[in-house]
Amino acid sequence: MASAAVFAHSATAAAQTRNFDVPAQSVRTGLPLFAKQAGLQIIFPLEDANASRIQPLHGAYDIRQALRTVLAGTGLSVISDNGHTVVLRKSGDPVRPRSTPVAMTQPVSSPPAASVPSDPRPPAPTVQEIIVTGSNIRRADSGALPLSVVDQSVMATRNASTPVALLTSLPQVTGAPLNEGANGSFSARGDFAAINLRGIGSGNTLVLLDGRRLAPHAISTTDEGGLPSASVNVNQLPTQGVNHIELLRDGASSIYGSDAVAGVINYIIDKKFNGLEAKVRSTANEYGDGKEFGASLLAGMKFAQGRGHITATVDFYHRDAIFLKDRPYTAAGNFVSQAPAPWNAVSTLIPLSANPFYRLQAAGAYPSFTIGSGSTTNYVVPQTGGTYSLSTTAPARSVDTAPGYYFNNNAYQAIVPQSDRINVFAAIDYEISPNLTAFGEASYYRAHSVLVRQPISYNGGSFADQKLIVPASSPFNPYGQSVTLLTKVFTDLPNERDEISDTVYRVLGGLRGTLGGKWRWETAAYYTASEVTDIGHNAVRESLLQQAVQNGTYNPFGFTFRQVGGAIVVDQPYSNPASAYTPFLADFVRRGRSSLAGVDAKISGKLIDLWAGPLSVAAGAEHRRESFSFSMPPYAGLNPAGSGLATDNNDFILFGPAASWAASRNISSVYGEAVLPVISPDNHVPLIRSLELTGSFRFENYSDFGSVVKPKFGVTLHPTSWLLFRGSYNQGFRAPNLPTLNGGERKNLSVFLDPMTNVSGPHWTIFAGNSALRPEESTGRSLGAVVDVPFMRGLRFSVDYWEISQRNLITTVAVSDILQNDAALLSKIVAANPGIAYGAQPFGSGTDAYKGDPRVIRNSDNTIYGVRTPPFNSASSFISGLDFSATYRSPEWTVGRFVLQADAANLRRYEVTPTVGSLPDVRLGRDGASKWRGNLSLTWLKGGFSASMGAYYIGSYQSSSVALPVGTATQQAQSEALYQQLGAPSYIAKGTNLGTVYYRYVVPATTTYNLSVGYEFHDRTDALKGLGIRLGVVNLLDQHPPLDGTPQGYNTGVYGQLLPGRTWTLDISKKF
Repeated sequence: MASAAVFAHSATAAAQTRNFDVPAQSVRTGLPLFAKQAGLQIIFPLEDANASRIQPLHGAYDIRQALRTVLAGTGLSVISDNGHTVVLRKSGDPVRPRSTPVAMTQPVSSPPAASVPSDPRPPAPTVQEIIVTGSNIRRADSGALPLSVVDQSVMATRNASTPVALLTSLPQVTGAPLNEGANGSFSARGDFAAINLRGIGSGNTLVLLDGRRLAPHAISTTDEGGLPSASVNVNQLPTQGVNHIELLRDGASSIYGSDAVAGVINYIIDKKFNGLEAKVRSTANEYGDGKEFGASLLAGMKFAQGRGHITATVDFYHRDAIFLKDRPYTAAGNFVSQAPAPWNAVSTLIPLSANPFYRLQAAGAYPSFTIGSGSTTNYVVPQTGGTYSLSTTAPARSVDTAPGYYFNNNAYQAIVPQSDRINVFAAIDYEISPNLTAFGEASYYRAHSVLVRQPISYNGGSFADQKLIVPASSPFNPYGQSVTLLTKVFTDLPNERDEISDTVYRVLGGLRGTLGGKWRWETAAYYTASEVTDIGHNAVRESLLQQAVQNGTYNPFGFTFRQVGGAIVVDQPYSNPASAYTPFLADFVRRGRSSLAGVDAKISGKLIDLWAGPLSVAAGAEHRRESFSFSMPPYAGLNPAGSGLATDNNDFILFGPAASWAASRNISSVYGEAVLPVISPDNHVPLIRSLELTGSFRFENYSDFGSVVKPKFGVTLHPTSWLLFRGSYNQGFRAPNLPTLNGGERKNLSVFLDPMTNVSGPHWTIFAGNSALRPEESTGRSLGAVVDVPFMRGLRFSVDYWEISQRNLITTVAVSDILQNDAALLSKIVAANPGIAYGAQPFGSGTDAYKGDPRVIRNSDNTIYGVRTPPFNSASSFISGLDFSATYRSPEWTVGRFVLQADAANLRRYEVTPTVGSLPDVRLGRDGASKWRGNLSLTWLKGGFSASMGAYYIGSYQSSSVALPVGTATQQAQSEALYQQLGAPSYIAKGTNLGTVYYRYVVPATTTYNLSVGYEFHDRTDALKGLGIRLGVVNLLDQHPPLDGTPQGYNTGVYGQLLPGRTWTLDISKKF
């Protein structure tokens, strides 16, 4: 099929609005006239160019809007637009091979057409070639790769204010396991979110900005799978000036190196924009909180007579906080009444203390203490009528427990922090010569978040908090002898208020050019860094609190007492003045920094001509340095030597100690890629239109663990112009991140059972990096088909099967398993020494000669101090699924034009084998890994009017935290009987995993809807020209997050975007 290239003088293309006078006529004669008036080059197919007719166009129009108008009904659509040249194709047709001939009309500055000698032969090929995510070779057909594109219409339909809200709507994204709902003292908090493709962890998802890496978030957390994270914060990505987002649904370690196991998300910035556009956005939900406001500027211009171009964006965003107490389904902290049977009642099988929907604190909100050397615990207990009593037993738990005794964190906790964010991006290109261009980028992101948490809890029975002794001399001690405080919630102190500052900056500069007309090269140097400061205000210094209690200035009970009939009774609540507690309040500070510096160079082009076309190759090299550091000041991280305090602990109540550390490494890489055409249309092979083979490899050398080489192979087959088959095989890897390799020792307080004594209590869980770790390795396969329906232009279907098998996965052993192994070893010693008390058994506790599991640390009396959980390479996994996609772009009808896009992801298998030889842990359909996810967007355009509708489906999944007990044979029999008594309800899933029957609660599926309508003034000549207004509603039916067994009452990683409820949005834009 022939094509024509229509040229107009490019120097005049900078203007965004032109006056047009184009009558209705054939495509062949009309597009040259339009191109001349628009100042563009247009390449279009000649097939049907005489029969198809363009629409008339008269008056002043934006150039791109004018192009859409004249093309309406022609069956042509834009496949490439670089600001100078627009490439068209028939809607529904694949991009034509590069051997397609074209014919050209003349540019404005050329001599009249009559002076050009005629040439009956078709001119040389000129079809535009582009680079897409997943390849370094320019090609006209991107169908060889399973690539999803989030364009402007999809972004408008999603109507998201933040990158994480946009990306989590993609069916291949199983959620944001690290998100803004995090509030733990060692969590990565604030304006932070990480994306999890395919459900195998955010560390297996590579996030790029214009094809290059970003520095990982500077605070590493173990909130995802118990291992330190080093994931990119997607909220740092721009929300304005984005041309489109590409999602590569395939492994790409052979192209990009580490982390690209599950796929790649690549934000592509519009660097050809000319003009000025201002936008403001406001959102309001029907609860009245979480209000958002945004304002942005997008500017672009040419300079130096068109040889240079600069694009810049400035984006500001503000969001108010959302508190759990302000949602009826999260406020109580006790979700038993919302739960289905049998979790909605108390039973011997499911006592309230073991009910996962009962999320009030295990300790009371009021103080407990012992008197003198006695061991009896005294509890302050609230009574009805606002009075208080003393009791030697804690109130029994019940669905409606003693008024306020068990503390509800959700009454205080902000689940979405208040955030302010500014994002600045600039890009510049300058053509030094026709074959050499300099380019540069700079970006700056700054976010400040405020998170309000519940009051500090004190637990004097743990290793984290020492027992607080109230001397007999204290004016608040009525007993005449010392009192030992055991537990207390500091409701009389200001709530903890956390301020988190995130800063990311990035600079890049380079050169690109051509060699001999066949080769393109590019080289660049870049530096990017992430810096985070997390300050917890109103934290409590333990030693200073002890001083305040010892000198009698602070009342730790929060009550006064009196004598009645010779007995001590509670008198009334007591409020300490600020002067009493201010001396022991301090900031709990964490600081992190990560950076990435590198230089790269690559070249691509056509090596030789073969019978089916040119052999295209690419090669490149990269060197980068990764650095990561974490620090805490003295007393917050560890107590300094000479302080008189334990140097293996810190001096803050509730918070565990952590050591500061820093590490860096160098990575050197070389890579190559080739595209081999085997059959082309010009070969006229029966039943095969084209056949193409691809191959790539990447070698990487890491200074801390060695080298890896990973290849990828692919095949693309076109039996016809409307049918494509594609397949690939790839090997991938994920390097152990710097926190997992080198992270300092961190202690977290956990409650677990010592099987030697059968006593449960708080103990340290101790984690530190392991420098002996090896890379995780993977093998991926995919096979798919794409159909461009021939009898309905613009309609395309695709389906892809994919699978990923991983090995040498980094994991840790569960504390309970370590303790069981420890008990098996120690039990032999006890059996050999029957006459010796347990505390005196010769275990070698506290020495290097300990005879139990070396990961267990015991005190000299044989009680547990802590358990080490070091990471190691052991696990393997297998995950597979299907991706479905359907798109339809209608011609311009009388009623307007429609764009439909539907995507679905079906997870078919997901298994993790923890250790070699163990049973696989089936994770399919569990904890957010839904078997089905999907979305649908429908956009209508007519003139300046537009409307869109979006639907988003998340399938049901089982909650592993909510299950009937099966720990003993009796419990298993009781659970089975209860399951049958309830009629085997659909909200309880029965199955077998790891050799054990389970009865898990099923979190129901959800479908949410978005709607929006808008109008943009195109045909005006006054101040309204270029003004756009869009009104939308997100979560139209006000769908609540479904109930799950978490402290918040729902899964924040899967359903965080539903927390605001029905939200109204208003966007106003103005183009100048």
